Amino acid sequence: MSTDIQVLQAKIEQLKQTIDQKRPLNKGELAELKKWYQVTYTYHSNAIEGNSLTLEETRLVVEDGITVDGKPLREIFEATNHSKAVELIYELARQNQSIDETTIKSIHKLILTQIDDENAGQYRKSAVYISGETEPLPPASEVFQKMETLFAWLHEQELSLEVVAKWHYDFVKIHPFVDGNGRTARLVSNLMLIELGYPIQIIPIIRRREYISSLHSSKTFDDFYAFFLSVQYENMKDYLRMLGD
Repeated sequence: MSTDIQVLQAKIEQLKQTIDQKRPLNKGELAELKKWYQVTYTYHSNAIEGNSLTLEETRLVVEDGITVDGKPLREIFEATNHSKAVELIYELARQNQSIDETTIKSIHKLILTQIDDENAGQYRKSAVYISGETEPLPPASEVFQKMETLFAWLHEQELSLEVVAKWHYDFVKIHPFVDGNGRTARLVSNLMLIELGYPIQIIPIIRRREYISSLHSSKTFDDFYAFFLSVQYENMKDYLRMLGD
C-alpha cells in the first residue's frame, strides 16, 4: 500500500472522529442534510452517466415533481428513480440489511424503472462493451457465478473503506447489468459507507474522467482506491463545513 493511501486513510480517520463527536444531529439538521444529499448526489451520479439535467433542474424534479421543458423523459425518470434509490439505501442501512443478490437487484430495478423495465433488476443476458476499454467484460453466462463469488467474498470481510472500494471496483469489472452499473455500484458503496458511519460519497462531475480512468483495465485497484479515498476525504471536509466547521 502506497504512502499516499496511508496518509489519506489517516486524514479520513481524523475527520471521522470529528464527525462522530458532533453526533447525534438533531432532526432538523438531519432533514436538511438528507434533502441536500437527495438532490446533489442524484445530480452528480446521473451527470457522470450523461444526464443533462442541471443541479437546479434536478432539484425541481426531485423536490417539486416538476417536469423540465425540453428535457427527455428518460432523464426525468433517471432523476426521480435515483432519488427513490437513495431513500432505499437509507432504509436498508437502518435495517442493517445484508448486501446480496436481492439487495442489488432491488436497487437496480429502481434505477431503470420506466426506462428499461425488461432489464430492470435483471442480470444481463447478452454481452456489453465499454467505450475505450480494451479488456472484454465477462460473458453473460459467467455473471451470476462471478456475482455470487463477490457476495461470498464481501460477507467474509470486516467492512472498511478498503472493502467498500474493492467491492465497487470488482462490481464494475463484472458489469452485471445491461445498463445502470455505475449508479448501482455507487449506491451500494454508499449503503456500506452509511453502515460504517460515513457521510454519503458524491463523486463530482468534474472528476468524471478521473473516475472512469481509475477503473480502466490499464489501472490497478490501488489506483482506484487512491481516487476513492481522495473523493471521500473531500466529501467529509464538505460535510463538516455544512455542519458549521
